[in-house]
Amino acid sequence: MRHLGLRKSLQRGAVVALLAALTYSSSALAWGPTGHLVTAQLAYEELDSDTRSEVDRLIALLAPFEPRFDHFVPASTWMDALRSEGPTAFDHWHYINLPIGEGLDEGEWETLPGPDPYNAVWAIRRAVEVLSDADADDLQKAWMLRVLVHLVGDVHQPLHTVSRFGEGFSRGDRGGNLFTLRDPEHSNLHRLWDWTAGLLPFVNPEGRWQAPVQRFAQQLRRDFAAPGAARLEDSDPGTWAEEGRHLAKTAVYAGIDFEGYPSEAYLARARGVIGEQLLLGGFRLAGLLNTALGKK
Repeated sequence: MRHLGLRKSLQRGAVVALLAALTYSSSALAWGPTGHLVTAQLAYEELDSDTRSEVDRLIALLAPFEPRFDHFVPASTWMDALRSEGPTAFDHWHYINLPIGEGLDEGEWETLPGPDPYNAVWAIRRAVEVLSDADADDLQKAWMLRVLVHLVGDVHQPLHTVSRFGEGFSRGDRGGNLFTLRDPEHSNLHRLWDWTAGLLPFVNPEGRWQAPVQRFAQQLRRDFAAPGAARLEDSDPGTWAEEGRHLAKTAVYAGIDFEGYPSEAYLARARGVIGEQLLLGGFRLAGLLNTALGKK
């Protein structure tokens, strides 16, 4: 085993205790579990055979400590399960708060807080570095694989890329979390988009996820155009975050009022954007993994 043996690595008490303690909760999710499951399913279908074998091996390394997440697809929700249990050390990894807003003068823009340096873009790049490193310890790779499959999904949810500043939001709206709605199912804008605006129903990653998730992946392939080659060849998560910022300006915050109710026209447009982003995220995740873990 490279560097530290797996047996020795798994004896690290803090890691084992953390993994053994995790339980799934829907209280702190990003994309919602269904969005993450479908993104991972699309990616898994696009993996080269040797990449898929390596992915399966790395997922299996941590499965004894988290048997509920013993497959690549449900493992996409593992970081939210960790988050729901209380640890906050990785909270900033789930998003990058690029500032957007209206009604601010140049001086005000200059004083806006920038994103935390340890954000989703940083974490995706770090995960790719570890997975691409032939000398990296297997336990590190297994951990970073679970990080990567989740965060690529997160960064394709536009509200995980921005914080909106302006009237009523002098410190930003935290990716729409403070942009409240009069919607009995979705209390704020972030939650509406996390739960795919009704495009896909809830699937429990600890239940019988295989059939519905495979069906939803086929649905997205059928209903939305495959991403063009230029977009798939762009493997920079910084560019993906800027795409999210553009979508936030043009689609997410357009046509909806603070403390308002989303119209059918708004929901239809949101579902179109969400479907395209889920498909794009799945294909891009597969590209990263085929490059990092495939045969060199």
